[in-house]
Amino acid sequence: MPNGVYDIGAGINNYLANYEYNVELSGADLNVDITLESVQQFDGGIAGLVNINEDDNSTVWVNVFTNDYTYNAYVPSDENGAYSLPLINGTYNLFAWVPGSNYESIYIPNAFTVENNVVNYDIYFIEPAGPESPTIVFLEDVLNDQGSQMDLAWTPGDPREFEVFPQYSVWRQDEEWTLLATVPYHGFDIYNMVVPTLGDSTDTGIVQSTFMVTAHTIDPNIFFDSEPMTGYSIDNIYPGIPDNLSAVFSGEDVQLDWSTPADDDISYYNIYRQDIGSSEPAIVFTSEENTYTDEVGYLGDFEYWVTAVDLSGNESDPSDVVAIALSIASDYLPDEFALQQNYPNPFNPSTQIRYSLPVSSNVKVVVYNMLGSKVRTLYNGNQDAGYRSVMWNATNDNGDPVAAGMYIYTIEADGYFASKKMILLK
Repeated sequence: MPNGVYDIGAGINNYLANYEYNVELSGADLNVDITLESVQQFDGGIAGLVNINEDDNSTVWVNVFTNDYTYNAYVPSDENGAYSLPLINGTYNLFAWVPGSNYESIYIPNAFTVENNVVNYDIYFIEPAGPESPTIVFLEDVLNDQGSQMDLAWTPGDPREFEVFPQYSVWRQDEEWTLLATVPYHGFDIYNMVVPTLGDSTDTGIVQSTFMVTAHTIDPNIFFDSEPMTGYSIDNIYPGIPDNLSAVFSGEDVQLDWSTPADDDISYYNIYRQDIGSSEPAIVFTSEENTYTDEVGYLGDFEYWVTAVDLSGNESDPSDVVAIALSIASDYLPDEFALQQNYPNPFNPSTQIRYSLPVSSNVKVVVYNMLGSKVRTLYNGNQDAGYRSVMWNATNDNGDPVAAGMYIYTIEADGYFASKKMILLK
């Protein structure tokens, strides 16, 4: 949801509705709990019949709610078209609809008042006589691709007096509507195709694309447009891991080189330098080439690793770590085990998790979701004493991107255990 101030409410049959007003959302996930109080005794109710075409056995849903939103209830009609609801006293608005049909929904404000009585209220639907336009029922990103594509599906609509729609046109809204394809009639219940988007959504923002489907008749001047639908595509394939990282130092300069992954969409590389004698997060440099000269400028013990970043902002897993000693920094080892807050937090697309090891230890760093299921093992092995750091690029153990939300990360090291929370934003 976009940042803003919201009123959030909930209601269900047999419970009084409840609302939280002026809830502010600003840049972070927010949990809002709402408690509903059960109705101890109803004062009256509503009952009636819903009237649709004689040969139509569709279920009708009826929703009634008071003007002050104290009570909100739903009920479907039965096989005979009857419905009823117990209610508390008050003046009610009525909303009724026939799911999956061409009937227009009915909304009647201040439809009836309950005052210790049961109100009889019949509802009448009139089905429009004209043809039914196609309906877009699915518009989702194509998974496991390099982006710029979406899967579009639509129902064929109902030509009625035209008997058949010979073909469909699929459009994308650019400055004007652009024709993407024509699809002939096949008698399918659902039609679908992969459509190109205007651009890929990246770590810098969402690129929305809007699509529409037109059903044509034999008369070129008579056609029926679906309601447009909007979505966005994502590059779901993370770049490969740079390998063969090497580091050679001369004085206080370190020359780094690595092998280029096979991906065609590499934008740049992130080079991480961790000062083992410091509790600060690793410093990050960038390079568009597979080489980098780090003018460190001071003595110390350092670790380096490299990641690849593609054109969509996806960051690979880190390369193997190489260590460089420009001095002996053993006097700066930490005094105790510690797990620090990840940086940055919230984050997108990657974050560093820092921890301190006063002695050489067998270390395990794991990320879990809020249900307690393991998402990713970031490190599992022996490490020398020092201030250490691992990177998480928001993927699971299979390399698939995970959903936005809150996660827990833990560390185990020679009997020491700690955990903290972090937030992934997308």
